[in-house]
Amino acid sequence: MARGFVTMSMMEVDRLEVIQLILTKRHTVTASSKRLGLSCQHTSLLVGRYSKDGAEALVSKNRGRLSDCTTDSALRKAILNLVRDSCSTSALPWRPSSFTSSTALHSMGRHSAAG
Repeated sequence: MARGFVTMSMMEVDRLEVIQLILTKRHTVTASSKRLGLSCQHTSLLVGRYSKDGAEALVSKNRGRLSDCTTDSALRKAILNLVRDSCSTSALPWRPSSFTSSTALHSMGRHSAAG
């Protein structure tokens, strides 16, 4: 494994320090899990990864990537334009000047049976 620099967040640095304490037998997995706010199983997994791959194993693999939930900006703009075009005031069943709550409820099909 080549040695080099690893960029880590403060949380990842704290994890590294705690895992090193586990490996030097100065902390137990249970005590370290409580300190890190992780389960014992997750802490043991991190210890194994660190032992195998070094500090790089503790760095988030998603750093620098976009979320899976993001929408492409061009697609987002196209959707917003379609919504704006289809929801113009001329397409509304009521006019803003003659708007009353009962008119809006009736046009949306949410009027009560009583009236």
